[in-house]
Amino acid sequence: MFFIFFFLALISFISIFNNNPYYSSTYFNSSNYIIGKIFLTRSSISSYFNLNKINNEVMNENFFLKKQLLEINRIQYNYKDSVNNSYYDIYKVINAKIINNSVHKKNNYFTLDKGELDGVKVDQAVLGFSGVIGKIHSVSSNFSIGHSLLSSKLIIPSSIGESNVISSVTWFGDSPDILNILYVPKHLNINKGDTVYTSSFESVFPERIPISIIKKVDKNSNSNFQEIESYPIENFYSIYNVYLVENKMKNEQKLLEENAAK
Repeated sequence: MFFIFFFLALISFISIFNNNPYYSSTYFNSSNYIIGKIFLTRSSISSYFNLNKINNEVMNENFFLKKQLLEINRIQYNYKDSVNNSYYDIYKVINAKIINNSVHKKNNYFTLDKGELDGVKVDQAVLGFSGVIGKIHSVSSNFSIGHSLLSSKLIIPSSIGESNVISSVTWFGDSPDILNILYVPKHLNINKGDTVYTSSFESVFPERIPISIIKKVDKNSNSNFQEIESYPIENFYSIYNVYLVENKMKNEQKLLEENAAK
């Protein structure tokens, strides 16, 4: 009896959906919604397991773009022959991932998943895709640790704006969102919104890499210099992929400068 009832009920439902446009439309809309949700869920699961592959592909693309941007900066702001003394002859670039990072200490640091076996060395520059992150402090075989811009131990020679006003960047430890600009005389005109770049006086960092944006300028301080605050280009709360840059001519430059100082 049950099977007869089920069979008759099934025929009735089919008849209703075939002969009633409203029920037919409701059925197909509901089924399409359910099927769509199933496909969306399957796609989300598939995307989740492919995230690592996608992230590596994006990292490689950004790695190539970073090389191109550094090359453009070098050609634009240096007077060396870009053919006979190319970017690739001067700098070595290594991509890495940050596996630990601090922002609320007096001297903040980050840990990278690359070490000496990968070519990482002490004092290499560490860059994000947008600007400066910090500098390598210590290295083991497979890992390395660097001081970020949010460290009072790090002072970076810099230049401000298109006029290349000489300055230095450090962190007083007040806020992760504020970097301090040092040694800018009061007679120089510095404006809110000016970009602070790495300087050619620093052999560690490539020239004209963005560091921060001027946020506040105070010429009324008691010192001979302006009190200038800026906010970092990079967001230190969410940095992950970075690029280590080694100036292969740094030792030659350093030796020559040391001999000149004798």
